[in-house]
Amino acid sequence: MPKVHRCGEHGCREMIPLGYRYCEKHYKQHYNDYLHQQSTRQAVEGYRYHTLRRAKYYDQHKRLNKDENADKENSVKDLAKKFRHKNFG
Repeated sequence: MPKVHRCGEHGCREMIPLGYRYCEKHYKQHYNDYLHQQSTRQAVEGYRYHTLRRAKYYDQHKRLNKDENADKENSVKDLAKKFRHKNFG
């Protein structure tokens, strides 16, 4: 008599050999769920990496340049005010 047990899915009464957890139908279902979960996880990690790199680039290049440009504009306006130039406010 071969050693068998029931499928591990709730409500499924199919008999399967020992060493397997699910019948073929439910094995495919669980495997597809696993593949979907893996691809979703990989996409989330890629997006997280992309946003971290984008933030790092902004901090290193754009943020500093904005502060420098703002200082330059303010110094130009201060000089224009000293000399009472009409074009600069």
